[in-house]
Amino acid sequence: MESPRMVFMGSTIFPIVAPIPSGFSSMVIIVDGNQEQRGSGSLGTFETRDDAFKCAIEHAKAEIRRHCLMTIIC
Repeated sequence: MESPRMVFMGSTIFPIVAPIPSGFSSMVIIVDGNQEQRGSGSLGTFETRDDAFKCAIEHAKAEIRRHCLMTIIC
Protein backbone atom coordinates (compact mmCIF):
# COMPACT_ATOMS: atom_id res chain seq x y z
CA MET A 1 0.00 0.00 0.00
CA GLU A 2 1.33 3.41 -0.95
CA SER A 3 1.66 5.81 1.94
CA PRO A 4 -0.73 8.78 1.90
CA ARG A 5 0.77 12.08 0.90
CA MET A 6 -0.25 15.67 0.49
CA VAL A 7 1.21 18.79 -1.06
CA PHE A 8 1.61 21.91 1.08
CA MET A 9 3.30 25.13 -0.12
CA GLY A 10 5.02 23.25 -2.96
CA SER A 11 6.42 20.47 -0.76
CA THR A 12 5.14 16.92 -0.59
CA ILE A 13 4.44 15.50 2.87
CA PHE A 14 4.75 11.75 3.46
CA PRO A 15 3.40 10.88 6.94
CA ILE A 16 4.48 7.50 8.30
CA VAL A 17 2.50 5.81 11.07
CA ALA A 18 3.53 2.49 12.61
CA PRO A 19 1.79 0.35 15.21
CA ILE A 20 3.83 -0.27 18.36
CA PRO A 21 2.92 -2.17 21.54
CA SER A 22 1.81 1.00 23.35
CA GLY A 23 -0.21 2.49 20.45
CA PHE A 24 1.09 4.19 17.31
CA SER A 25 4.27 6.06 16.47
CA SER A 26 4.66 8.60 13.68
CA MET A 27 7.32 10.40 11.68
CA VAL A 28 7.28 12.40 8.47
CA ILE A 29 9.35 12.87 5.32
CA ILE A 30 9.18 16.16 3.42
CA VAL A 31 10.26 16.51 -0.21
CA ASP A 32 10.52 20.09 -1.47
CA GLY A 33 10.23 21.41 -5.02
CA ASN A 34 13.99 20.88 -5.58
CA GLN A 35 13.61 17.20 -4.61
CA GLU A 36 15.54 17.84 -1.37
CA GLN A 37 14.35 15.41 1.30
CA ARG A 38 14.31 15.80 5.05
CA GLY A 39 12.70 13.72 7.74
CA SER A 40 11.73 13.95 11.35
CA GLY A 41 12.62 11.51 14.02
CA SER A 42 9.88 9.81 15.95
CA LEU A 43 7.21 12.35 16.85
CA GLY A 44 5.91 10.39 19.81
CA THR A 45 3.48 7.67 20.86
CA PHE A 46 -0.23 8.11 20.23
CA GLU A 47 -3.36 6.23 21.25
CA THR A 48 -4.89 6.19 17.77
CA ARG A 49 -3.63 5.98 14.20
CA ASP A 50 -5.52 9.21 13.40
CA ASP A 51 -3.80 11.12 16.21
CA ALA A 52 -0.38 9.93 14.99
CA PHE A 53 -1.24 10.87 11.40
CA LYS A 54 -2.51 14.35 12.38
CA CYS A 55 0.63 15.02 14.42
CA ALA A 56 2.86 14.08 11.47
CA ILE A 57 0.93 16.38 9.11
CA GLU A 58 0.94 19.33 11.52
CA HIS A 59 4.64 18.85 12.29
CA ALA A 60 5.43 18.83 8.56
CA LYS A 61 3.39 21.97 7.88
CA ALA A 62 5.18 23.82 10.69
CA GLU A 63 8.56 22.63 9.41
CA ILE A 64 7.73 23.74 5.85
CA ARG A 65 6.65 27.18 7.09
CA ARG A 66 9.81 27.50 9.21
CA HIS A 67 12.04 26.43 6.32
CA CYS A 68 10.32 28.89 3.98
CA LEU A 69 10.72 31.74 6.47
CA MET A 70 14.40 30.95 7.04
CA THR A 71 15.01 30.84 3.29
CA ILE A 72 13.44 34.26 2.82
CA ILE A 73 15.43 35.78 5.68
CA CYS A 74 18.81 34.31 4.71
